[in-house]
Order: sequence, then structure tokens, then C-alpha cells
Amino acid sequence: RVHRPMASLPAAKADRVLIEDDCDLSFQTNGTFCYPLYEGGLAKMWAGGRSNFGVCGERGRFVFDVRIVRHLPVSADSASAASKDTTHLCRVGWSVLGTPTHNLGESKHSWGFGGTARKSHAGKFESYGETYREGDVVSCAIDLGMRHLLFAKNGVSLGCAYAIDPAEIDTEQGLFPHLLLKNVQVEVAFDVRLSEAFPGFSPVQQAVADGAATPRRAPVSDPELLMLIGLPASGKTTWAEKHLKENPNKEYYVLSTNAILERMKVAGLLRTGNYAERFEQLMPEASAVLEKLLEIAPTRRRHYLWDQTNVYPSARRRKLTRFDGFVKTAVCFVCTAQTLEERARKRESLEGKRVPEEAVKAMAANFYLPKPKGSDGFVEVRFEGELHGGGAELQVEADRVAAGMWLARQRKRKAETEPADGPPTAPTGAAHATSQMAGYDAWGSYLTAGGVGAFAGMLPGMGGLPAMRGYEALGAAAAGGVGWGMGAAPALGIAAAGGGVGWGMEAAAGVSAVCDRGGGSRSFLLPATVDAAAGVGALWPAGVGALPNASPAAVSVPNASPAPAATGPTAAAAAQHAPPIVAPAPFIELAVRQG
Repeated sequence: RVHRPMASLPAAKADRVLIEDDCDLSFQTNGTFCYPLYEGGLAKMWAGGRSNFGVCGERGRFVFDVRIVRHLPVSADSASAASKDTTHLCRVGWSVLGTPTHNLGESKHSWGFGGTARKSHAGKFESYGETYREGDVVSCAIDLGMRHLLFAKNGVSLGCAYAIDPAEIDTEQGLFPHLLLKNVQVEVAFDVRLSEAFPGFSPVQQAVADGAATPRRAPVSDPELLMLIGLPASGKTTWAEKHLKENPNKEYYVLSTNAILERMKVAGLLRTGNYAERFEQLMPEASAVLEKLLEIAPTRRRHYLWDQTNVYPSARRRKLTRFDGFVKTAVCFVCTAQTLEERARKRESLEGKRVPEEAVKAMAANFYLPKPKGSDGFVEVRFEGELHGGGAELQVEADRVAAGMWLARQRKRKAETEPADGPPTAPTGAAHATSQMAGYDAWGSYLTAGGVGAFAGMLPGMGGLPAMRGYEALGAAAAGGVGWGMGAAPALGIAAAGGGVGWGMEAAAGVSAVCDRGGGSRSFLLPATVDAAAGVGALWPAGVGALPNASPAAVSVPNASPAPAATGPTAAAAAQHAPPIVAPAPFIELAVRQG
């Protein structure tokens, strides 16, 4: 059969029972016809919808009917699963408010009947009834007096599926018609009958006239957006699960890749670890699906909990602009490096998931905490992680610098392992400055003297930030066996000629160039030029090159003892081959908080 594109859904009724604001974002409905989005990774997902009122009380018998209109055309790649029998599925039943719409039959207060001839409750699946597919009509009935849930196929009752224990649920709180779909289009009838099953039962919508219905749920007037911000394993998802349980009536819709993987279950089992589809394979699909859902979310007035890392400020601002009219709150999670590593190992052992170290470092190098009522548009910034307030800010700054240094070392190792005809050529003049400003690799200088080189390189800007942020300048052994290391803050000093070690940087004589400015901060005064002939090495200031019309400036380290002249053939060779270094300023000050 040739599948044609789905025609526009009929116009919605003003008093319809199914409203998209109460459904999963990928669940599309006009109140009568329903279908899930099914492009790409969406074809692996369940999409659920619940009515905006339920039936309640101790008396009354009600029913609603669902016709399976057609199976939606999905590619084999998009719907790959354990077998083709799990590609097109439908589950119908009842649930109470607060039950996740994508978990019909898998939570304590929901009961479902699926097309694979299985009933489910609280995650327990059992054989029941018959399979159903395109063209079949399934009837879902409830007898409030007997507290029985019954199902039928094509007018023939399949018997009582569940007898609800009075201790388990109070029917006064209401049971709501619920649909869960995967790659199928259905027609649902709440006010008329599509089947002759269960004579004597009234359509669900009759419960409103009979006084056996809960009040219709009012639209959300002030929708909330809780954006969680923090590195992987910082505790975001654990906090989110706790917050959802403590606020069931708000029915937060969770925006996260974990939530999407949860919706990709097959028969209640996660695909990861069960159907040979590894976490690494599913994550790209889940990420693409999340981007699609983020486009839909602002169009539906409901509460959202956004559980991603959200550490990149520019990306945060870009995505938040879509949520006009929402009350936005940032919930920040900051932990020590030791805590993050312990949690990452634990998650890997339990779930088989581990974010690559390089990806975590890249996030940390670009992590900036939001400010209340700042450019992000948050009305409130809260801290729920291990560290709060000033302690959290200091930890984020320290992690940012450490991650930048780690990434620089990785890039240096990679450059050293790549085949080359000789040492890299140092760009000069405006070209050098431009390359750094644009965020590309910038070589300070490279000189050889008796097989020993002095190298000072700059880490390129992460995430498009220019290298002039000064994440790190790497120093290797200089010609005379003297070397230093310099970072943005606090930097690790490496032994200099005089054997001095400290933070900041050590001059040739081992004298610290750190000046205590008081007030809990320190300033690093870095020379713009250093005499390579003295055996110290050559260093470019971060992000500064020889700009046009810049005057040469040869400046010594302030407050440092005179550097002893290096001697020997190595130093002489260094002096002979060292290129002059020119900068537009005598020195750069890097102020660093003292943690």
C-alpha cells in the first residue's frame, strides 16, 4: 500500500477532551485524531497523551474507543529495534494525574493494554487478550462501582484486566483516559461509540453531565522553566527526579537526552544494554530529537524542567530567547573535581555511560555561571549542588583554567605526533596576532640549540573564544636547560635556572614575579619580551602579536633579581637562533582570585 503524507487534522472542538498542552511534545492531536512525530530518532520514541478530565466517584460505567487508523511510514534505520513487531505500537488505558504521559502501564498508578496482547501495571507486563493492528477498534471501559478495568477488541470483550485495590487508589481523585503511541495514527472517541462492546456503558464525556467527572484542568497561566546548569555527574538528574516527586501536580515536562532514551523503551526495557544499541549510538539520535522538542516546547503552555549541562553562555541565551512569557529559573550544580570523578565512575559501572574526558574538559573550559536578572533572563539563580555561592564561583573558575591547561597539553601532544618535515614556522607580525585573535593555534617561538628547544604556545580559544583569554602558555625546556610554565591563574611555576619553584612564573634567577596586591588577589606581571640568550626561553603574551606600528619593547621582569647570564655552547646557540620578539605593550597583568 502506498502511504501518502498525512492530511491536515480536522478543526479542533472548543470543549475537546484531549489537548496538546497535556500531552508529550511529540504527541500531535486535534482531540479526535492523534499521532506521534516519527522522523529520524522520533520513530523509536513513545508519545503519550492524557485527557484533561477524568471519571471519579463510586458509581458509573464509562468507556472510550480507539480505532487504529494506520501505521506511519518509517524507515528501517529510524525504527531499528529488537524486531519489526515493536516498530508500530499502541497502548491504551487509564492513569491518574502526576503519572508521566510516556509511562502508561509502567508506573504505580497507570494501567494499560498494548497491541502485542499484553497488559501492564507498575512495570509488570502479562499476557492478556489478543493483538490488534490497523483497522481494529479497541474499547477501554471502567466500572467505578466494581472498580474494574476492562478492554474489548472489535466489539468483543476480552474480560476484566484489573480490579483496582481500594487501598491502592481513591477513585475520587479520578482516572483519566490515556493513550501511548509509537508510529501509529489513531482516532479516539470520547462522546460517541465506535464499537458495540460493553452495552450499558456510557461514553466518557457523559460523565461530565452525570457529575462523575473531575473538573477540567485549567490552562497554565505562568509556565515555569527550570534550567539545570552544571557539568556531567554534578547531580542534576538526581535533583530533578527528587523535585518531580515533590511537585507531582505541576507535571513538569523534562527536556533531556535521558528522558528521550527513557521514551525509547521496548516493552519496558531501555534499549541501552538490552538490544545491542549502545549508548554511544543512541546519543546522537537523542540529541537531534531534543533539538526538535526544544522547538516545540515554547508553543505549549506547561512547566518545563530542562536537564542538560547548559554551561555555554551563548547557547543558553540563544535557546532561552524562545521561551518568551515563561518564568525562568537557573538551578546551578557545582562540585569538586574529586566528586565529579567518583560519580562518573559510579555511573559508568551502573549504566555503562561515560562522557568522554575531552568533552567534559571542553565544557569546563567554557563554563560560566549565570547572573540573576542578567542577559540570560533568569529571575532567580539557585545553587543545589555540593558548592554554593562564592565557593561555587571559585571552583568554576579553577576548573575552567585547569581544563584549558589540559586541553592545551592534549593539543600539543597531538601536534607532536603528527608527521612534519621540521619544526613549525612561527607566524609573525599582524598575521600572528590575527591568528590568535581568531582562536587558532599560535606558536610563540621555536628555537633549536644543540637538540634542546624552547617552545611557548597558546591554547586556541575554546568554543570560539579568542586565545587572548590566556588559558595557558606552554613552556618547554629552554636552550640553557631553563624552562617555565605560565597559565592564566593560578599558574604552575616550573624550575628555573636558580632552582626556584612557585606559582606565577619564575624568572631566570628563580625569583617570583608575583606581586601581592592585597585584597585577596594577586597580579602576575608577565614580560612582553624575554631575552632568549639568557637561557630563559621565548614567550609570547597570550593573544598579543606584533601589530602594525607597534614599537619594540624589551622589558625585564619587575621586582626580580638580575638574571644570571647563561653560559656554554647551548646558550650561545640559543642566542644565535632566537628570533626577536616584539609586543605592543611592556607587560600584561592577569589578576587572579586567591581561593
